Amino acid sequence: MKSIVIILGLLCAVLGFAVYKQASAKHVEAEQLAKECATHSNKVAELTTRMTLTAATNDIAVSNLVSLADRRTAEVHNLSNRLVQTRLLLRATQSDLHTNQTAPIVSPVFDGTVSSPPRSPRRRRGRWATTPGRFP
Repeated sequence: MKSIVIILGLLCAVLGFAVYKQASAKHVEAEQLAKECATHSNKVAELTTRMTLTAATNDIAVSNLVSLADRRTAEVHNLSNRLVQTRLLLRATQSDLHTNQTAPIVSPVFDGTVSSPPRSPRRRRGRWATTPGRFP
């Protein structure tokens, strides 16, 4: 019976040692997992910061591109307006040229009289009437 007690004692000691080793291995594994968790949370914070910085940079780039597009659109509108004005002037010039080419040439006859345009009564009442000491 003594041998059974010794064997059971040894078996308990071996099992206790095995439990101790297993617990210490679990403790080491838990420490490694805690380190990995801290590393991953640092990486998440770093990536969040990078993503925020990239989003801000993209917002600035989009704003600059929209401003540039607006400026270019205004330039295109100005150019379009100039082209329309030029086309209208060209049509008017071509119309005048066509009219001048098809109209008969009439030479004016000088009869010796000189006519002057009629005077506007507004001009007479305007500047000279309000200036004191001056006579028309």
